[in-house]
Amino acid sequence: MYRGEYGGMRLYLAAVRLAMSNNIAGALIEKYGSEQGMINSIQFYAAMRDENGDLSDMVREVLCELHDSFIKELNESEMPEAPTAH
Repeated sequence: MYRGEYGGMRLYLAAVRLAMSNNIAGALIEKYGSEQGMINSIQFYAAMRDENGDLSDMVREVLCELHDSFIKELNESEMPEAPTAH
């Protein structure tokens, strides 16, 4: 469960991973090509962890901002009648 500035929401790791894959790896591959984009995305994912193997403070901050923006958007617009599966 995530609780932030605008409320809370349940987090599903598979959905978070999919969103990151689509937005981070996809953008890097698009910008740098298949081979270099994959190398860059692996380096990015490795940099997300601190020396203890936990998420770095920077990544925690980015994820909080991301989740807060989702909650804010939901609060400001109508909730769909049913969830959309992708």
